[in-house]
Amino acid sequence: MERIALFIPPVYDRAAPPLGTPALVGFLKSKGIDAVQDDLNICYYDYIRNNKLQKIFSPEYSQEKIRKKVYYYRILQYKGALKSYWYDFENNFGSSFAFTEMMLSSKFLHRYIADRKENPFIDFFHKEVLPKIKKDNFSLIGFSIICPSQVIASFTFGYLIKKYFPKIKVVNGGQWVSLIREELQKRNDFNNFYDYIIYFEGEPPLRT
Repeated sequence: MERIALFIPPVYDRAAPPLGTPALVGFLKSKGIDAVQDDLNICYYDYIRNNKLQKIFSPEYSQEKIRKKVYYYRILQYKGALKSYWYDFENNFGSSFAFTEMMLSSKFLHRYIADRKENPFIDFFHKEVLPKIKKDNFSLIGFSIICPSQVIASFTFGYLIKKYFPKIKVVNGGQWVSLIREELQKRNDFNNFYDYIIYFEGEPPLRT
């Protein structure tokens, strides 16, 4: 029997977790499909706290990267990247709306996604998530992307799944995917991060 796992990816508001993922899992279970869900956003914050990595939420961390002139340092300078954001989750390094917007359209995207030294999500997935994936027999893994702050993490997770578990299909859905669907259809290079994308309601395509 096929088994589906749906995830809420980091980084998002911990006080208001999206309801779409648990609703989809409830629907799939009602149709006799083996499905589970997990809030990786909460797991990520626990990982940051437990490993004392809170520095990546500080403007000083970005300033240090700029001083060292890492290959994407100009992206970090875009539109006030060193300020504290209204939404706390945007302060996570690599998660601000501006950073995501610029990185997605830059020549550095694929390099950054695969860069364990620079991409803060890679170690999190390697240490906290991939071992669990290895133990389960999932045929499909899906991410619900609500806002741009979750995109880099979702693409990173998709990249790692396709690298280490090529038999598992990766699907992205959620509000952000539906909002920019026309742009996503133009980006064949994003196929390194997922196999399918679902626009709008996820129930009918996931059931099939």
